Formats: sequence, structure tokens, C-alpha cells
Amino acid sequence: GISEDRLSDKLAIHFLRIRNGGGEITDITFPEDSPTTALITFEESEVAQRVCRQGKHLISVDDRTYEVSVRLPCNEVNPDEIFLRMSMTIDYLRLPAGKTVMKNLKKNFADVQFSFDQREELCTVKGRYSEIQDLANEVLSFLETSESEGFASTKPSKKSPDVSGMADQGRRAERKKATKTGQSTVLDPGNHKKDYPHSTGDGHLQSARQTMN
Repeated sequence: GISEDRLSDKLAIHFLRIRNGGGEITDITFPEDSPTTALITFEESEVAQRVCRQGKHLISVDDRTYEVSVRLPCNEVNPDEIFLRMSMTIDYLRLPAGKTVMKNLKKNFADVQFSFDQREELCTVKGRYSEIQDLANEVLSFLETSESEGFASTKPSKKSPDVSGMADQGRRAERKKATKTGQSTVLDPGNHKKDYPHSTGDGHLQSARQTMN
């Protein structure tokens, strides 16, 4: 077969010529998933459109003539073809169980390069755009889950005041105060206070009856 270098030269010569509708070329690549296809990038988009309007193109290689069909790319560009390699530094000290999280991520993303800085507790990851993006989403998802679980499991502080204990102490203090001032305090189930004069004999009974009536 024809080598890529030789075919690339032939394509460049043909599509540089104005008579073929061509113009200045910036790059020629051969996609791995389509070995019979070449992706030619021109400096100006108008040139690519002009080449397509030319219709059929004939290219001679080693005394053989090949008919080449051309078209504008209609598929979405893969971000990995634009961002060839990305890096990101993670401060895993800020993550709950950060070291364990990073070890698990290293197992799950085998094609990503992990570089640990133990002194600074940082980790730099390098890889394709899509892989780094997925890894970043995993870190953020873990962080959100940890914060949610931490909020749900929050318990009252040991320093929080014991409301029931304070109420009991308040009632005891009121009883002591009432004894000193000559009144007895009775607490009904609704915690409403009823005060009766403190006396002896018939006077006490009479006061109680009047209250009950």
C-alpha cells in the first residue's frame, strides 16, 4: 500500500493548486478509525468549500490514478482531538479520606498518570480531556456526597444546654423562693402555677374551698 507520508505529500500538492480549488493547508491527518480517509485543514474555510464544489478529484500515485471524493466534515469534533492532553492538580487534603479517594481513582482511571507530592499533599493528574473531565466529576460527586452525609449525621454538641435539666432547676428554685416568702406553689400537669395563701387551721381550709369553687 501507499505510505501515509507519501500520500500526504500527494494530497498536499494537489489541494494546494488553485486550479483544483485549493489553497494554503495547515494540517493533514489520517484518522485511526478510518484508514482510507484523510482530514485536510485549510487556512481559510472558503477554500474547503471551494474544493468540495470542484466535484471529483484525480490524484496520481506511482503511475496509478485514484479518484478522490471530498466532503465537509459533518460530525461533531471530538474534544480529545482538540485538547490532546490535559493536567489538573488536586489538593486531596481537603477531601474526606483524601488519600484513600485518590488511590481508588488511580485504580479506576488506569490511563491517567498520577503524580503525588507527599509533602504538599497534592496530586497532579495527566491524561486525555475526556478522562480528566470524568475524573474531576468523580471528585466533585464524592465531595457532595460526603458533605450531604456529614450534614445528615450531625449530632447535638455536648456543650448544648440541657433544656429539661434547666427547667427542673428552675422549678426547684421557685419552690425555695416560695417557701421563703410564705407561699406554697402547686404545679398542675400543664405547668401552670396556682398560688394559695400559707396559713393554718380553718383559714387555710376556707381559702382552699374558695379557690376550688
